Amino acid sequence: MRRRTRLLKQSAIESLSLAIEVCNRPHQEARAQGVLLPLHHGLEMLLKAIIWQQRREIGKKGSDRSYSFDESIGIVQGMGLLDEDDARTLRILGARRDAVQHAGSSVSHEALAYDGMAALFLADKLISGAFGTRLADEEPFAARPLPLASQPPREYHVLISSEMDEIRRLLRPGNRRRAEAITRLRPLAVADVAAADGDESLGAKELEGLARRVARGEDWRQLFPALARLEVDRPAEQTYGFKIVRRGDAVPARIVGADDPDADEAVVVKEVDWTKRYPYGLGDLARKLGVNRFDAEALIHVLDLKADKGCFDTRTIGSATFKRYSHEAFKRMRAALKNGDFLSSARSELSDHRRRRRRPTRRG
Repeated sequence: MRRRTRLLKQSAIESLSLAIEVCNRPHQEARAQGVLLPLHHGLEMLLKAIIWQQRREIGKKGSDRSYSFDESIGIVQGMGLLDEDDARTLRILGARRDAVQHAGSSVSHEALAYDGMAALFLADKLISGAFGTRLADEEPFAARPLPLASQPPREYHVLISSEMDEIRRLLRPGNRRRAEAITRLRPLAVADVAAADGDESLGAKELEGLARRVARGEDWRQLFPALARLEVDRPAEQTYGFKIVRRGDAVPARIVGADDPDADEAVVVKEVDWTKRYPYGLGDLARKLGVNRFDAEALIHVLDLKADKGCFDTRTIGSATFKRYSHEAFKRMRAALKNGDFLSSARSELSDHRRRRRRPTRRG
């Protein structure tokens, strides 16, 4: 058992070391792929090493498929080793990796340095919390320099502003570099979705619409409101990198659509797409939380989410009824999983509830 944990952890350390080596090398060739792919793999293996140590499994019983990256995040967060900001940062890294691996997107060296520093902070935190050691204790990192950037790390909003200025320059009339601009725009767009705790995909049509708005000079904080709420925090106890956190203060006033995770807090809501307001079915919630459907039902039952319009809604189309859950429902369920005893008691309560419903009534 310990050997499996050790092998998973070793794989994680090797991948993280490779990512930082590529980030620090002097030439640009394949830098985005060479950093984000092993960075993502290293963090995923580290999460699975922790899950294996606790559960002696890294996948659902009876299935040949191991937990996905998102499922692993949810499970480790439920163990109390990740907070909301940590989980959000991991999802952003995952979304940016997907954009590079599957859509050929490009990422600036400075943005990659941010990704590397945020990843090292999380790796150090996870190793410390789960294994009682530090990343610097691992041989590849004993004298490993931090990811290098051409300039010292700037505030997060300054980094995004710089990225958007470059994209806007590529979109100027006559430049004929629209395709290049789209490859730079996609990682920001998917990161904004992940930062808002969403998981909807972005197609070519949505990206073209964003590109037109960028070319018109719209403020990036209106285009990417979730990214606008992020900032860099440098905890005093840090060994590597820095932490990306969500600011407590509100973003500038704006009108949001129903697909925006912050719509429940808005003054004005423009109804656009019910499926974006309530994007999750029961199975979707179970997969994202890393639990089975019964466990998801138990959480929903105990938290009484179906009684809250902000968490649950149904629509009937023809003879079919669709039951859907919102981003808020997902957040409440994920928060509940942080209490190790909550899921067990929720299972018992749902089982008792079902037995009471099946019990026949006596006729007088």
